[in-house]
Amino acid sequence: MNKAIFIDKDGTLIRNVPYNINTALVDMEENAEEALSLLKQNKYLLIVISNQSGVAKGFFLENDLEDFFVPHSIYHIDLQ
Repeated sequence: MNKAIFIDKDGTLIRNVPYNINTALVDMEENAEEALSLLKQNKYLLIVISNQSGVAKGFFLENDLEDFFVPHSIYHIDLQ
C-alpha cells in the first residue's frame, strides 16, 4: 500500500499572500522544506492542493497559476 499526504499550499507550504500569482512573492513557511524532506524520506507521495478563489472571482485565470503547480518550479527545494 502506498502512503500519500495532501498538503495545502497557502499558509502551510508558503506564506499566504492573498490572491497572489506573482512567484517573486513566494516565501516558504518556516520548517516546510524540512517537513517535506522528512515525509519524502518516509516514502510519502506529496500532493499539493490549493483553493484558488481568485479564479472564481475573476482576479486571474486558471492558466496564470501554472508556475505554482509545476513540481519544484518556484519552491527551489531538493527533496532527495
